[in-house]
Amino acid sequence: REAREAIRQCLRENRTVTLLGDIPEETLQQLLDSMDRLELEPGTQVFRHGQAVQAMYVVESGQLSVSKRLQQEDEEEFEATTLSSGSYIGELGLFYDRTCMESVQVSGGNPAVLWELKREDFTRVIAGLAGEETETEECIIDPDNLDKEAPAIFVMSDGSGYSAGGAVSLALKQFEYRYRDNCQGVSVTSFPYIRYKAEVLEVTRRAREENALVVYTMMREEPREAMLSELERPAGPTEGELRAVDLYEPLLASMEEQLGIPRKSKSPSPSDLRPQLSEQCLNMVEAIEFTRKLDDGVHPELWKDSDLILIGLSRAGKTPLSFFLAQRGFKVANYPVIPDEDPPAQLFDSNIQHKCIGLTIQAERLHAVRSARMSDFGRKDSMYGS
Repeated sequence: REAREAIRQCLRENRTVTLLGDIPEETLQQLLDSMDRLELEPGTQVFRHGQAVQAMYVVESGQLSVSKRLQQEDEEEFEATTLSSGSYIGELGLFYDRTCMESVQVSGGNPAVLWELKREDFTRVIAGLAGEETETEECIIDPDNLDKEAPAIFVMSDGSGYSAGGAVSLALKQFEYRYRDNCQGVSVTSFPYIRYKAEVLEVTRRAREENALVVYTMMREEPREAMLSELERPAGPTEGELRAVDLYEPLLASMEEQLGIPRKSKSPSPSDLRPQLSEQCLNMVEAIEFTRKLDDGVHPELWKDSDLILIGLSRAGKTPLSFFLAQRGFKVANYPVIPDEDPPAQLFDSNIQHKCIGLTIQAERLHAVRSARMSDFGRKDSMYGS
């Protein structure tokens, strides 16, 4: 119990992942529940140079040695620092595939005890802020359905999708005696920040194809009208029926009748549905998810909704800076400049020019970073690093 409380305090005081200092206590406890406690012998490698970092480690006891190279092309490493009880490493791996630029191993003559938080668990818990853990029961395996594909649920929203995702998660708990990760699963796919008709049509096309149930919360006129039209459209000869549930409409219609006044056109905000979340925490979570979705030049049609757009060469540091800013509540998009490739037309929109920021990097530094990246993949002769 004392060790768990110490790890909890380390998470709360993490200066890199500032979100951990603002999330509700029950969410932090869920993160602690999802962490693995590892006992590692001296000499055990935690990270190797060039490895993709996908987890954060917190030291309960023992020591870790962190070794670095003077130059990326060097083979020899020197000990840069040591980490002891209360230290952490790998925290940026909770957001994206960061290439480890150092080697980390258990040092000294005693074993080390580490707590491991995987990115997939971090993402799952943060995305499920509305849910609470319940006591699990033994699941029931249906042998007749073992070879069948997992039932699919699509969660679609013109906002962050947290309210719809939380409702689906809570509803699935009523069926978890059969559908659970260690038994039979349910495939839940989220489609947040849906803004346009084309996006709705793509989601509904996949839903018909995969026989998925669509659970949606959309208040914006264009995507909502597109969804209603799709529900009214008969299925084609090769299409499946579209099954969907509008989480808000029955509630809003009943409240209009009860209150005797019309609704606003504005969607209920997640903070209205989850008052236990501070506004700062909510803004941070939504900014992180927005930034994750728009990383590396994806979805230029949503750039107008961003607070900042970072532009720079590949490996110039756009993604780390994007998530650094996202944890301070900024919705950040980034675009990699690629030689001989024309940028999207949206980049020249006069309405977003004030949001664009160009990143620079010294040629020598860029060469070193790219060369190291290609070397990690066994491609030292790649033109990418030249």
